[in-house]
This record gives sequence, structure tokens and C-alpha cells, in this order.
Amino acid sequence: MASALFAVPLAPQSSPAIISALPSFNPYRFDPNGTQYAFNSTVANLDVYTRLNATVGGNCSFGTSCNITWFNSLSSTVTGLPILDTGFHFNLTGSSLRETVNYTLNVPKGTGASTYLRFQWNGTVGAGMGARYLVSNSTSATNADPSKIRTSVFRPATANQTGTFFGSNSAGPTGGSPVSCGQNDECFDITNLVGYNITLTFLFNSTLAPSGHLRVSAENIEVVSMGFSSAAFSHSMSVDTNPAQIDHDARLVVSYNTTASYPKPHSNQTLVHKWSTTLLSLFSPAEYTSENFTLSSTQINSPTFLSNHLFAQGPCIAQGLVQCTSVHFLSVNVTDLPPATSQNVLAKAQSANALTSVTTGLGSVDTNYWTPGENITVRVRNTSGVNVTGTQKAFLEPVPSSGPAPVNVTLSFRAPIGSANYTLSIPTTAIVTPLGPWTLTVTFLNGYDFGIKSHDVTIDELQVNSGSSASGGVGSSSSIAVSGRISYLSNPASQPVNCNVGIFAIGQGTGLLISSTPSNAGLYISNITSVVGVGSPQQPVIMYFTLANRNASIKYDANITIDHEWYPGISHGVNVTIPLVQSSIDNGNDFQFTPLTYSLHALITQNGVQLTLQSLATKNTVVVHMTPGDPDSGVPFLRQHFGQFKITLQAKDKTNHILESPPPSVESPPYAYLLYTPVLPSQLLAFKSTTTSSNGSFSASLNSSQLVGVENLRLIVLARDSNGIALGDAEKDPTVFSDSTSLTPTGDIPSSVAVQESVTATLHLKSNSTTLVTKIIVNLNLTGPATIPPQTKTITIQPGGTTDATFTFTAPSKTGVYTLTFWTPQYGRTGAPLLSKTLVVSVISTTLQVIVPAAIGIAVAAIIVVIYMKRKQPSGEQETTEETKTKSTGSTKKADSQPRNP
Repeated sequence: MASALFAVPLAPQSSPAIISALPSFNPYRFDPNGTQYAFNSTVANLDVYTRLNATVGGNCSFGTSCNITWFNSLSSTVTGLPILDTGFHFNLTGSSLRETVNYTLNVPKGTGASTYLRFQWNGTVGAGMGARYLVSNSTSATNADPSKIRTSVFRPATANQTGTFFGSNSAGPTGGSPVSCGQNDECFDITNLVGYNITLTFLFNSTLAPSGHLRVSAENIEVVSMGFSSAAFSHSMSVDTNPAQIDHDARLVVSYNTTASYPKPHSNQTLVHKWSTTLLSLFSPAEYTSENFTLSSTQINSPTFLSNHLFAQGPCIAQGLVQCTSVHFLSVNVTDLPPATSQNVLAKAQSANALTSVTTGLGSVDTNYWTPGENITVRVRNTSGVNVTGTQKAFLEPVPSSGPAPVNVTLSFRAPIGSANYTLSIPTTAIVTPLGPWTLTVTFLNGYDFGIKSHDVTIDELQVNSGSSASGGVGSSSSIAVSGRISYLSNPASQPVNCNVGIFAIGQGTGLLISSTPSNAGLYISNITSVVGVGSPQQPVIMYFTLANRNASIKYDANITIDHEWYPGISHGVNVTIPLVQSSIDNGNDFQFTPLTYSLHALITQNGVQLTLQSLATKNTVVVHMTPGDPDSGVPFLRQHFGQFKITLQAKDKTNHILESPPPSVESPPYAYLLYTPVLPSQLLAFKSTTTSSNGSFSASLNSSQLVGVENLRLIVLARDSNGIALGDAEKDPTVFSDSTSLTPTGDIPSSVAVQESVTATLHLKSNSTTLVTKIIVNLNLTGPATIPPQTKTITIQPGGTTDATFTFTAPSKTGVYTLTFWTPQYGRTGAPLLSKTLVVSVISTTLQVIVPAAIGIAVAAIIVVIYMKRKQPSGEQETTEETKTKSTGSTKKADSQPRNP
């Protein structure tokens, strides 16, 4: 029976909750073969002994009562009639010297390798009374030869012991279902006595007065030969027409015979014995239902057959080291059937599908839509079945299956009963095509149970078709027109309708996009500023928001709820609430003294959105995770997308115990999430959202007034359909257009001028663009000791060309050092200078300052020549010269000392 019960499962083993998918080199197909030990059979022979095989000795003779009452304890499984006198009651109420009941038993060779004696006895023994049984290989009724006695059991064990007994609590290796040796059974191995007759003797005696009592019953005296178990020759499992059920088909090969021939010990004689009963027993897991066993053409478990052949059925009874609590059996009497040699028994049964559910998720959120290269979270639930661990496998193949080799992985070799999560990697498009519908099939197998569930998924991604265009210009009153068409990569002819499309202009660095919503609340969110508007798996989206209190005399308690939204403003259940006071992020601040500014870092992880909130005043930080959200709405870790955050403030007036109603909320500027971009960290410069038309086309005009001066301007297109399928993957840059809008300035600007002098300054601007026209407003500003009215010109610069901006102005009337600056409001959010130069304003211009010293030098030289020439003349000439000099000198003195006459 030990080998018959290999159907008994091992104890369940624990298994990790999440196990990465492992490659399998032996592709597994469906409808597997189960273990042959799920179905077992045994054959047993037995003889039942009655009063006809017994003699009663002692103080009475046969035919008298002798305190013995015979009864029927068994019925024939063939005729259904009682088998007469299969047990007796012994009741001694008076004194008696000795009474015995002797059974003569034949020990034949049976089906099995072992033969044992089995019976039940129980009773009550009073003081001075005794009950004993002996097993001997002597046929003597006196059992006088002690060497012949094989076993002797006495109740009670000592002379002064009284009480009730129920057998000998047999726990040896003999016996088993359907003729088990249990706690109330006496079992004795007599295999070494095959070929002999033995005697079973019951002895009752008393040495006391008639007040003593002895009551004992003995019944069901059997000699049994139990055969070895035989596993099924084959066992297959398949899904029933009802997918909740698994069909089991097995074939067992059995042999049985009621008549046994065997050699007589120590003799050449052959003994022939006809057993009174031959039993065929079939074992299977207790969890199997709708069982059907067919022997030849006879259904041996049909009600008709069982009505006169059923010997026993039910759960297997544990015996010795054999544990069979998960096994049940059916035992039928085949004594009246023709002997069988290698006869087939066809077994059919059903069990519950071991897989009750299979769902797929993107992280913690359920979804059935995927993009190449992502990881599927496969959630399975295995039913208890035979209650053993099993092998869990996943089989992912495209529809139709004529595509590439399927993905076949072993999720676990010891999958637990109950729920488990596994990770399955989707192949990239470089390895596997086509995209589109796929079937995920998960199986569970332990040899006894089979579970299988299929789950439809879609693997696809969006793409921008070739032919997309961007045209226009940047700068003042400018825009860039972007158009294209979105389709599915699996089928370019299939276009998503009403697909949400986002067009983003990005550049390197950080930006400052600000959003705010008017509010009349006492404590309110004054604004949200996007600092880093382009996120990636390593780069969080960074924003600041500020709380302001209109009345500093009022104290508040405050919570904020942060919702993730699909732009523009589509909530989908991904949110978290942060109690600002209880989190101690502000050290118990009651928001009397504001403004208070917080930084919010939103990092997209494979487990969802992780938020890090920090108070810029206290530097305290709290880290929280947002809820998974609605089905098919997870924020994807490996999908390029765009969205925004909405912050809602719930404030309670602590003085008046009043809640702000309605709670004020502000939506942040949008963000773009990219898997691949050469520009990180990136600033979000401009954005526009739109939807696709019926043919998948889209068009939008992107305000480009602030896009001047970007060295690496990129226009990216992101898209998301209603099922969450996104555009692009980790190997694809979503850039649809790139250019440079930087300008190279040079200038012709004087370094100094005279007061009130007319000045001309020229700015030369060269565009580094290859496609976009640049239109900017150039302002000329002069700053210094005095001011002049600023001047403005609007210029247009063709791609790669140079355009001049010439300004003419009158220099200030006040001397000093000035800064002349050309600047444009189209550089960045607040404008930026193009070129600056120092301008010195003097009494006279720099040119005159150079010419005057030169003229003075020429005049002095001429005077020196005249003096030299006069020194060379005669004395008369010298006189003239002196006079001239005197006149000159005098004239000079007159001019210096006397006022000029009118």
C-alpha cells in the first residue's frame, strides 16, 4: 500500500512572491501527461472465518451456550446476504475455571508477498478475570506446546487491573485499505506460515466468586493477502468542454485470480486454495470527481455493479508510515468475475482547473496593452487541487501563431498554491514581429493537477508616419506649424482616432513655465512653476508651488492632494494626499506667515509615481507613492508620454473650524516623459496638444515667440491612445524636427562721442538656423549718467542669413561712461541682451581731440622757424623782429590784462 499511495502529495513549499521569467529550452505544449501514480490499483485475497471453523472448549460442549452468543458482523458483497456467525460475544457473570474458542485457520499463498491475520476484539474485564488470545502453528486445542505459540495477548495486563479495551492499537506495516489494520484491529504477520494451518485461540477464565464479570466480543476474523500497488500505465490531462474542469484519462493494467496454487512446505506437493473473496481496489486523489472505472466493458463503479460488488470505499486510512489523507479508494469484489491476466481498467475523472485567474499589469495597475521591451506583471491564482506545489509556465505567442517562435518561459518550478506575481519580458521589435494581438497562456502542472488559462494582450506602439513637417519661424508674433499622421506600428494603415497628441519644444537647461488659478480662499496655491519639464527614468520632473495666506491672523491645518492627469486635465485615479501638518514638513507651521514654497520632484518608476516633497523653508522632506489608479491607466515607466499634476489644497480654519469650500486647486504646466533624448536635463519651452482626426492626422500651431537663441531646439511629438499605447520606445527618439535658433551678433558702435553729437550704431545679426525664419524686436538702450529714449526696430532674419539693425540717436548732453545695449524680449521668457558696449560721452568727440593737438603742434613749429630765420638776418632785420615781438608781446599782455572794448 505504501507504493500504492504515491498519489499522496508532498507538503506545499513556500515560493517567492515575484520571480523573473527564466528561459526554457524544452518548449511546452498543452494537455500534458500526468504522473502515473495519480491512479493506482491493488488486488487482495481474503478468507472470512465463522463459527463453522471454530470449536468451543472448556466447561461446555458444542451446541450449548457456554456464555457465548454468535452474531453476524459481515455481509456478502455479491449476494448482499449476511455471512452467518462471523463473531461472538462472551459474557461471564459467574465463576468459571476456563473456557476457549479455537479457530483453525489455513494460511495460503495469496496475491501479495505478505499474508496477515486480522480481527477485532474488545471488552470489559473485571477484577480477577482474564481474556487472552494465542496464535500458534499447532492444531492442538490445548496449546500445550509453548514453542508453537507465535503471539499471546492478555487483557488485563496485571492481576489487579480492570477496565475496558478496544483492540491492540495496531500500527505495524501490515494491512491497508480496504482491509486496514487500525487502532481497533489486531494484526499479525503470518507470511512465514504460508502452507500451514494455524490456530487462533481465545481463552477466558476466572478465579473469583460469582460477583466478578467478563464481557468480550471477537469478530471479522480474516486471513488476508494484500498485493503490491500498481501505478497506472498511462495518465493524460486535458481541458474539458467546460474550461473550469480538467479531464483525466488513465489506463491501469490489473491481474487477479481467486484460486491460488503454491508448493507445500518441505514437500513436493502442490497446494491449491480457493480464496473466499478477491478484491480489486482503485486509488485516486480525493480531489478528483466524476470518476468512472471500466473493467473490460463493465463500469465497475456504476450503481448497478456496486449494488452487489462494493466491498468498501471512502478516504484511505493511514497505516504505519503510509499517509493517505489526500487519497480515496473504491474496492469491489471480483470473486464472481472470470480471472483476469493483464486486464485493462480505463479510468476517467475530473478535477478543477488549477488556474482560476490570470491577469496582467503594468507594475501595480492592470492593463492588456503593451509596447515592445516592457515587462508584464503576470498575476496568477492557483487553486488548492491536490495541494502540492507545481511548475508554472508562460507561453506568449502572436496571433496568428504562424509568426515567430513563441516566448516560452518557466515562471517557477515550485509555484505555490494561492496568488503569485511573476515578471515576463516582452521581446523587442528587433527580435520578434509582428506586433498586434498576442495570446498569453499560463499553465500549472504537478502531475496530479493541470491548470491553464489564456489571456489576450496587445503588443503595439504608435509611430509618426514619414512626411511630417514643421514650418514657420521663431520670434515676435511667430509660430511653427507642425503636421503629420499617427498610425500603429503593427499596421500603418490603421490609425488611432481621437488619439491625444502633444507637441513640445525643448532645449537644454531649466525653464520657468508658470501656471496659476484665481482663488478667493484664505489659504490658497498662488502658482505652480515648472523648473524641469522633461522627465526620464533617471530624471524627475521638478516643479515648485507656493502657498499664500490672505489673512495672517488666521491659523490653518492643511492637506494637499496631488493628482496625476493625462493632459489636458484627464484624471484617472492616480493620486496621493499629504497632510502637511502631520508630516511635520513645516515643523508645525500653521501657515500664518506666508508665502511658503515647496519643491515637488515627480519620478516615474516601474512601481508607479514617486513624489518627493520638500519645504524650501525648513528643508524637511517627505517621500510618498501615488496610488496605482484605474485599470489601463498606469503611468508607464517604459512608455513615452505626457501629462500634468493637479494640486488641490484642503485647508481648515483652526480658529473658526471652517473648511475652505470649494478647495482651491491649480494644474501644473504639462511635462514630457522621454526614454531617449540627447538633451537632458531639458527645459520645456513651449507646448501644444491636439487630437488626431479620423485618418490619424494631426496639425497644430506652436507659439514660438520665446524660442529665439536655442542652440539645440527640438520639437518632439508624443501620443497616447485610449488604451494607453504610446508613441516610441527606448530605441526611438521622438524628435520630429530640430534646428538652431541661436544668433551671432556683431556691431559697428563708436567708443566715444561728444555731447549732443549724432550717433549711428549698427547691430549685425547672423542666424544659425537652417529652416526657421527669425523675427525679433531689437531694442537699443543707453544707460549711464543720463538717459535717452529707447529705440525699437523689428527685423527678420532668413535662415543662415545676416540682417542689420541700424539706430541713429543724439548723444546725451551729460558727459560720462554709458552702456549701449541691444536686447530682445524674444530671448527666453524675459528677454536677453544681444550685444553691449561701453560708450564714452565727452565735451568734444574723440576725433576732434585728436585733430586739435595736431594743429597746435603745427603752429608752434611755424613760430620756431620764424624766430630762427630772424636770428640769421642783419641787425636791422633784428630790430624789426624785436619790434614785432614787442608788439606781439604787448598785444598779448593787453589782451590778458585789459577788458575788450565793445
